[in-house]
Amino acid sequence: MWSWPEFTRTLEPLSGRVLYVDANGRLQSFYEASDRPVGTPCPSFPLQVGEDLLARWDSGSAQAEANDSRVLIGLRSVLWGEVPQFRMEFSSEEADRTSWYHVVIFPVTGERPGAVLVQTDVTDQKCEEAGRREAEDRCRSLLQASAAGFVVLNRSGNMVEANPEFLKLAQRSAVEQLRSERLERWTSESDRPKLRTAVENALGTGEPQYLDIEWRPGSGTAPVFLSLTVTRVRYSNEPHVAVFCIDRREQRLAIGTLETEERYRAVVESQTELICRIAPDTTIVFVNEACCRFFGRTREELIGRPFVDCVPASTRPSIRRTIVEVLRETKPVSTEHEMVAGRGRARWVHWVFQSVRQTDGGVELQGIGRDVTDRHRVEEELRRSHRKIRDLAGRLMQVQEEQQRHIARELHDDICQRLAAHSLALTNFGRRLPAGAPALRDAFRRLETESAEIIEGIRSYSHQLHPAYVEQFGICAALEMFCSAFGAQHRLVITLELAKDVPPLPPQMAVSLYRIVQEVFSNIARHAHATHVTVTLRAVDDELTLVVEDDGVGFEMGTAVSSHGFGLISIEERVRYFSGRVAFESQPGQGARITVRIPLSTSAHRHETSAHRTS
Repeated sequence: MWSWPEFTRTLEPLSGRVLYVDANGRLQSFYEASDRPVGTPCPSFPLQVGEDLLARWDSGSAQAEANDSRVLIGLRSVLWGEVPQFRMEFSSEEADRTSWYHVVIFPVTGERPGAVLVQTDVTDQKCEEAGRREAEDRCRSLLQASAAGFVVLNRSGNMVEANPEFLKLAQRSAVEQLRSERLERWTSESDRPKLRTAVENALGTGEPQYLDIEWRPGSGTAPVFLSLTVTRVRYSNEPHVAVFCIDRREQRLAIGTLETEERYRAVVESQTELICRIAPDTTIVFVNEACCRFFGRTREELIGRPFVDCVPASTRPSIRRTIVEVLRETKPVSTEHEMVAGRGRARWVHWVFQSVRQTDGGVELQGIGRDVTDRHRVEEELRRSHRKIRDLAGRLMQVQEEQQRHIARELHDDICQRLAAHSLALTNFGRRLPAGAPALRDAFRRLETESAEIIEGIRSYSHQLHPAYVEQFGICAALEMFCSAFGAQHRLVITLELAKDVPPLPPQMAVSLYRIVQEVFSNIARHAHATHVTVTLRAVDDELTLVVEDDGVGFEMGTAVSSHGFGLISIEERVRYFSGRVAFESQPGQGARITVRIPLSTSAHRHETSAHRTS
């Protein structure tokens, strides 16, 4: 309950309509809007001071009468002590819109007991909530009505959500039947590595991945040929993978059942996709009308021309390799190439090639293409933005390292040296202490010990700020020294496996790898409760791989960022700056493993660019 002084002080900043009713239900004062003092009359208000609200309540329509009755019941309940507070919301049909109001009634005690009624206009909040719900419903409706299958995978590859079209493809009736299944289990053995790589790349880089697969949603069922678009999304506030599936089965069956060239032409000429047939020597033997429009040439000008002439010279070796692969394989091959369209314009086309056996035993290539130039432009803009952000993050980390190097040098070369001089002077002074003062000598020895500990602490902090021995002795020697000291300090058994083929690394990259190991070991010491840690560093095929694995308690992958905080984000940013990839693997009770892969050629290029900017 509120006392009258508390009530009057609280009402001043409020907006809306406020009524004070005494214990007998009579209106004593009211005000409207925050610029009126408490008790100032409002000309537009229909009630009068002194009026018995329990006996009379204004009503102008059936809806108003219903709302007024609810308010009246609430006022009675509060005045008679039946409830501590009364709240309600109601709508009012006004001239040009529907308005929403929130009403609160609470008792007032003290010298002027009674009740207070506060009415606030909440129309704007209601409109915002309705707009947000409408946008969410629209997005959900689009996915549910999409002709493409849509499924969401978690980091483990398990399916957690799907739309009706995907359920139809999967021959399932409910999403619950999918949630214990892995999408890759239904793919062919040869396609599983492609799907895993696409999921890992989508999660690691955030860029969409495109591939074609063959899958069987059940034993004994016919194979289904799908074109997949794999992209990273946030689902239940955690990183997941969304997979859009286009069923190519009907298209393949339609093409496979065409018995004559005339029926084949009737089908392909009606398609908006580019459709062509190519001989093994890349000569074009058939094009549909969409192909003619795309290249800006007549059918007669295209047939008999080498297909490789329709692509830029730099792309021709790749096209020839694709044709060889399609002739060797029996399944479709998906690829994207830049093409020379009409008027010499460069356009990007997503092609699905497949070998088609003729009735005479010969083989041709069937190509179905889709113009994806607009998508490429958007993706290139995103890549440029990502590169700018990555470069900025790298420069910020470089500036931070420079600042830490400067502070470390000041601590080591100045503060430590001055403290050492003070310690030496203290020692010399101690030699002149009288022999007959043991208490004084004991106190002096404690001072000497504390002085040495302070110097050692500052020296250790200086090394943490900037590990100079990384640049002096290289990453391998630096890791050996760090692991030896960390293992002794935290009583950990650390196995360090450093390959002999690790080349000398650019300073910025070496320091970043050292910082990553520092952060991982810090998390192990704080959270893992591990007894053994293995660190592996090797260079294979122009790629540097760092693996840190512990036998600790592990963690749920979904809680990694929230529990380990900024450290994991810092690791990802450092790896991303060098165009690398980082993967976290863990399960409760089974330890944790982090794998960092960085291409050495990209790292060297970034080092040269960074050095040029610094100079």
